[in-house]
Amino acid sequence: MFHEITKNAITHAIQHPRTIDQNLVDAQQARRVLDRIVGFEVSPILWKKVPSTTTLSAGRVQSVAMRLVVDREKEIEAFVPTESWKVRVQFDKKLVAELTKVNGKAPAFKTQKQIEEFLKNF
Repeated sequence: MFHEITKNAITHAIQHPRTIDQNLVDAQQARRVLDRIVGFEVSPILWKKVPSTTTLSAGRVQSVAMRLVVDREKEIEAFVPTESWKVRVQFDKKLVAELTKVNGKAPAFKTQKQIEEFLKNF
Protein backbone atom coordinates (compact mmCIF):
# COMPACT_ATOMS: atom_id res chain seq x y z
CA MET A 1 0.00 0.00 0.00
CA PHE A 2 1.26 3.48 -0.83
CA HIS A 3 -0.18 7.00 -0.64
CA GLU A 4 2.13 8.77 -3.04
CA ILE A 5 3.76 7.91 -6.32
CA THR A 6 7.40 8.25 -5.37
CA LYS A 7 10.23 5.75 -5.64
CA ASN A 8 10.58 5.54 -1.84
CA ALA A 9 6.85 5.02 -1.24
CA ILE A 10 6.52 2.32 -3.88
CA THR A 11 9.72 0.57 -2.76
CA HIS A 12 8.49 0.61 0.84
CA ALA A 13 5.09 -0.79 -0.23
CA ILE A 14 6.72 -3.62 -2.16
CA GLN A 15 8.98 -4.48 0.76
CA HIS A 16 6.05 -4.42 3.23
CA PRO A 17 3.08 -6.12 1.52
CA ARG A 18 -0.19 -6.55 3.36
CA THR A 19 -3.50 -8.23 2.84
CA ILE A 20 -6.23 -6.49 0.87
CA ASP A 21 -8.65 -4.58 3.10
CA GLN A 22 -12.03 -5.29 1.51
CA ASN A 23 -13.59 -2.34 3.37
CA LEU A 24 -11.16 0.03 1.63
CA VAL A 25 -11.89 -1.61 -1.73
CA ASP A 26 -15.65 -1.24 -1.18
CA ALA A 27 -15.23 2.40 -0.12
CA GLN A 28 -13.22 3.19 -3.26
CA GLN A 29 -15.81 1.55 -5.48
CA ALA A 30 -18.59 3.51 -3.81
CA ARG A 31 -16.65 6.76 -4.33
CA ARG A 32 -16.12 5.91 -8.00
CA VAL A 33 -19.83 5.23 -8.56
CA LEU A 34 -20.89 8.40 -6.73
CA ASP A 35 -18.34 10.41 -8.67
CA ARG A 36 -19.82 9.15 -11.91
CA ILE A 37 -23.35 9.91 -10.78
CA VAL A 38 -22.69 13.33 -9.24
CA GLY A 39 -19.22 14.61 -10.12
CA PHE A 40 -19.47 14.08 -13.85
CA GLU A 41 -22.70 16.08 -13.88
CA VAL A 42 -21.49 18.95 -11.71
CA SER A 43 -18.22 19.79 -13.48
CA PRO A 44 -19.82 20.71 -16.86
CA ILE A 45 -22.28 23.00 -15.05
CA LEU A 46 -19.34 24.61 -13.25
CA TRP A 47 -17.54 25.17 -16.57
CA LYS A 48 -20.59 26.98 -17.99
CA LYS A 49 -21.27 29.12 -14.92
CA VAL A 50 -17.74 30.12 -13.88
CA PRO A 51 -15.59 31.55 -16.65
CA SER A 52 -11.98 30.50 -16.17
CA THR A 53 -8.76 30.33 -18.14
CA THR A 54 -7.96 26.99 -16.48
CA THR A 55 -10.07 23.86 -16.38
CA LEU A 56 -12.20 23.70 -13.25
CA SER A 57 -13.38 20.54 -11.57
CA ALA A 58 -16.08 20.12 -8.95
CA GLY A 59 -13.86 17.72 -7.04
CA ARG A 60 -14.37 13.99 -6.75
CA VAL A 61 -14.96 13.90 -3.04
CA GLN A 62 -16.29 17.38 -2.30
CA SER A 63 -19.16 17.42 -4.79
CA VAL A 64 -20.35 13.94 -3.84
CA ALA A 65 -20.06 14.66 -0.11
CA MET A 66 -21.95 17.93 -0.56
CA ARG A 67 -24.68 16.13 -2.50
CA LEU A 68 -25.09 13.56 0.27
CA VAL A 69 -25.25 16.30 2.91
CA VAL A 70 -27.81 18.32 0.93
CA ASP A 71 -29.98 15.26 0.24
CA ARG A 72 -29.93 14.31 3.93
CA GLU A 73 -30.77 17.87 4.99
CA LYS A 74 -33.76 17.86 2.63
CA GLU A 75 -34.96 14.61 4.25
CA ILE A 76 -34.60 16.18 7.70
CA GLU A 77 -36.52 19.32 6.65
CA ALA A 78 -39.31 17.22 5.11
CA PHE A 79 -39.72 15.06 8.22
CA VAL A 80 -43.08 15.47 9.92
CA PRO A 81 -43.04 14.12 13.48
CA THR A 82 -46.00 12.06 14.57
CA GLU A 83 -47.10 11.07 18.02
CA SER A 84 -46.73 7.41 18.91
CA TRP A 85 -47.17 5.43 22.09
CA LYS A 86 -45.74 2.16 23.43
CA VAL A 87 -47.10 -0.22 26.03
CA ARG A 88 -44.55 -1.16 28.69
CA VAL A 89 -45.14 -2.97 31.94
CA GLN A 90 -42.65 -2.83 34.78
CA PHE A 91 -43.06 -5.82 37.07
CA ASP A 92 -40.24 -4.90 39.43
CA LYS A 93 -37.02 -2.87 39.31
CA LYS A 94 -35.36 -5.24 36.83
CA LEU A 95 -38.16 -6.87 34.84
CA VAL A 96 -39.80 -4.76 32.14
CA ALA A 97 -41.93 -6.07 29.27
CA GLU A 98 -42.88 -4.21 26.11
CA LEU A 99 -45.73 -5.04 23.75
CA THR A 100 -44.08 -5.60 20.35
CA LYS A 101 -46.79 -7.40 18.36
CA VAL A 102 -50.58 -7.50 18.22
CA ASN A 103 -51.98 -10.25 15.97
CA GLY A 104 -48.54 -10.63 14.38
CA LYS A 105 -48.07 -6.92 13.62
CA ALA A 106 -46.22 -4.11 15.38
CA PRO A 107 -48.75 -2.01 17.28
CA ALA A 108 -49.30 1.54 16.04
CA PHE A 109 -50.82 3.48 18.89
CA LYS A 110 -51.17 7.18 18.02
CA THR A 111 -52.79 8.35 21.25
CA GLN A 112 -53.02 7.41 24.89
CA LYS A 113 -56.75 6.84 24.37
CA GLN A 114 -56.01 4.11 21.80
CA ILE A 115 -53.84 2.32 24.36
CA GLU A 116 -56.51 2.61 27.04
CA GLU A 117 -59.11 1.13 24.67
CA PHE A 118 -56.73 -1.68 23.72
CA LEU A 119 -56.02 -2.51 27.36
CA LYS A 120 -59.75 -2.51 28.23
CA ASN A 121 -60.39 -5.11 25.52
CA PHE A 122 -57.28 -7.16 26.26
